[in-house]
Amino acid sequence: TFVAATKIEAVKSIYDSLGIRLLAENLSYSYINKAFESLEAVNVKTDRKSELKQLATNLIGRDR
Repeated sequence: TFVAATKIEAVKSIYDSLGIRLLAENLSYSYINKAFESLEAVNVKTDRKSELKQLATNLIGRDR
């Protein structure tokens, strides 16, 4: 049987070999871009959207 830490490392190794992190990051950026495009499409003055854009940008760039 696997010890929890060994099992976690085994799964991480499989994910790394499949490039899962890169795929997930690319998908994440795709959704982020769609969100910003949707925000641009909202019929509100640009200056009224700036704080929301700044908040979103800060949240996207934060460390997890």
